[in-house]
This record gives sequence, C-alpha cells and structure tokens, in this order.
Amino acid sequence: MDDAAVEQILSLLAFAGLVAVAATWLGALAERLEVGRLGSAIAGLVDGAEIGLAWVVAATAVGGSLYFSEVAGYLPCVLCWFQRIAMYPMVILLAVGIVRRERVIAPYALFLAAAGLVVAIYHYQLEWFPDQSSICSTTASVPCHVVWFKHFGVSTIPFLAGSGFLMIGTLMAIAWRNERRAALAWSDDGDPAAAAPVGTEPAERDADRPSGLLVGAVAVVALALVGGGLAFVALGDDEEAA
Repeated sequence: MDDAAVEQILSLLAFAGLVAVAATWLGALAERLEVGRLGSAIAGLVDGAEIGLAWVVAATAVGGSLYFSEVAGYLPCVLCWFQRIAMYPMVILLAVGIVRRERVIAPYALFLAAAGLVVAIYHYQLEWFPDQSSICSTTASVPCHVVWFKHFGVSTIPFLAGSGFLMIGTLMAIAWRNERRAALAWSDDGDPAAAAPVGTEPAERDADRPSGLLVGAVAVVALALVGGGLAFVALGDDEEAA
C-alpha cells in the first residue's frame, strides 16, 4: 500500500466521522428545540462505548501521524507538534478509562480535544491562506503552510487532525452527558445531591455494557473496509486517467 492509499483511507474515515459528528450535534440541537429524539438515540447507542470509540480514534490519529513522519517522510511543523502534544496523551488517558471502566476522565480528554481542535483549525486555515505571519514561518525548518497532500479537494494533515479532535470531543461530551444522567438514575430518591459520584457505577450495570474497546474496534474495522474499497476505486480511476 502506497502513501496515497493511506492518505485516502484516513481521509474517508475522517469524512465518515464528521458525518456522525454532524448527525450527533444536529440531533442534540433538534432535541433542545423539542424536535425528535435523535440526540438521545445516538447517545444511547454509544452508551458505555464512548471511551473505547474515542481511544480507537486517538490511536488511529497517532498511528497516522507517525506513518506520515516516519514512513512517508512528511516532516512535522511546529503546529503539527502542538497537535501531537494534545493527541498523544489521550491514547494513555483513554486507555486508563477503558481499563477502569470509568467515564470520569471525559472532561480531561474533552479539554485536550478542544485545545488540539483550536490549533488544527488555525493550521488548516494557514494552509489555505499562507500569506500571513505564523509562529513557524521563520523559526522552523518546515513552514506551517506546507501542504504535503490534499485529497478530495479538502483533506490535508491538519484536516485529519481536526476531524479526530472533533470526533473525540463529541464522544467525550456524550460520555459526560451519559455519566451525569446515570448518576441521577442511580440516586435512591432522584435528588441530584444524593446521586452517586461521577465515575462510580454498579458492577451489574457494567456487566451489561458492551466492551468499549470491542465496539470501537468493530467500528473502525468496518470503516476501514469501506474506506479501503473506496480508496481502491479512486486510485484505479486516477491510474486510468493518467
């Protein structure tokens, strides 16, 4: 598999994730307006698997970034390193949440995802509008506006990173929401003050939940198969055009 195939597969995975993110937030907005229950339906669908899904996204992002720098030879710029600083620790943080079966780490992962997303957005617009000052324009060997690849007209490295941060942030927001609602449900009298502390869950409820890592692995394998097939078709079309 060449670099272009990897880039296209990751791009298609990012597009699929962004569709899911858009559906989640639009559903939540519609629910706030008392139109349908899509937001709750999506939150319920991933209940108990949010941390595992987020770990799969973070691990894929880390693997992709290492592939680009160590295999494809795309040297990371200063802003790339800032995004790595936000993304890499989440692999460990989310893994702890999976092992301990706790969603108490959701706010911390959400903060890292938000910080990384801000940097990724700035980096992405810098690629489109390079004629502006930047912290790495003169001090770094690799300018931040360098575009190593662009697929489907929009997908570049900061686009992929931003998509990953957005997916993780959405999953952590869902986890935080589900945890707070679960804490209220476990309260004996429904009083929020008497609710169980965030992060504590009955063992019998945990036993009924699907493994977050298993659900996440199945999801990413399915998306990879779809993305791989579409990338194969796209590469075939490019070869015929050439």
